Formats: sequence, C-alpha cells, structure tokens
Amino acid sequence: MSHHIVGMILVYLRMAASEEGIQILQRPAQLWLTSGQTAHLDCRISKEEWRVRWYKEQQNGSLHGIHQSSQSESLDGKYLSNVNITANTFSLLISNVQRDDSGVYYCGLSASVYLQPNFGNGTRLIVTGDCGIVFYAGLPCIFILLLIQLLILLWRKCPIRGRAVQRGNQIPMRQMPQTEYATLMYSNRNAPL
Repeated sequence: MSHHIVGMILVYLRMAASEEGIQILQRPAQLWLTSGQTAHLDCRISKEEWRVRWYKEQQNGSLHGIHQSSQSESLDGKYLSNVNITANTFSLLISNVQRDDSGVYYCGLSASVYLQPNFGNGTRLIVTGDCGIVFYAGLPCIFILLLIQLLILLWRKCPIRGRAVQRGNQIPMRQMPQTEYATLMYSNRNAPL
C-alpha cells in the first residue's frame, strides 16, 4: 500500500512540475467584426499538447466550455477548429457571428490532465450590427433630401410664368400721389379775331 501512496505522490509531483512554465498565448487581444463574418481566434501553447478547450466568459464571470480543439466540428457547426500539433497552435473559428457572440474567449488546458486549469490571456470579441444596410438605405435618402433642398432653392429664385410676383415695399393705391391735369388757354396775338 505504501508503494501506491509513493506512486501517487510521484505522479502528483510530476504533474505539478510539468505545469510550471507553461505559457498560453492568445491573439488578437481584441477583435471587432460585423454580423455574419467569421471570427478567427488563435491560441499557442509553449508545451506540446494535443488538445485545448475553448471557453466563453458568462455574465456572472464564470467560464462556459464551448468547444474542444481536437474535434473537427461541434454539433451545431458554429465552432470549428484549426489545429497544428507540431507548432502547438490551436485556432477557434466562429462562423456567422452575431451580437450575442460578443464576449471574452479563453483557450485552456484541461483540468483533468493538470492539477488546475491553465488559461490564456483571453480574446475579446465585439460584434456590431451590419452597417451595410444602413449605408445603402441611407445614401439614397440623403441624396433625395439634398435634391429636395435644391428644388426649393430654385423655386424661390425663379418665378413661375403667369403668376404675379409681389415686390417688397410697395405703396398702397390710396397713398399714391395723384396727378392733376389743368387746361391752358393758348392765345396767339397775331391771329385775326
């Protein structure tokens, strides 16, 4: 029985020693995408590994396992892996990202292999709405508004034919000076009477 205890202690010490110096690097630190694009998150392990597990941070701060990199595809097909065992790189591909995919993603080594789980520095994924629809719908609206403004400006500058145009500062009819006419008698002295 003492051999079993000594063996377990040796295994424990070996696992503890193997955990020291393991570095897990993730990139990019932050990734901005629009809805419908594919997210590409990279993870590199300083020690030879054959699998990592990907986690997404929940609202309460806990981590929820979403994908294991040794698998080629998840059940729903949203998460895919790109694994290069010789380079110790593990990539997570999230297809057709939506706003609810926004969050912080971590790659980590399984706690079943190590005494405690090791995690990377995390990648923050930010998914924004599709601005293309707003751009393509908004651009014609802006053009129409500018056209309306131009037509209003031209309408004010150019009078329409057949319509009397009032000028400012006109004198009302009652206040117009009246012209008086007088009769003059012309007499010619040389003319016979």
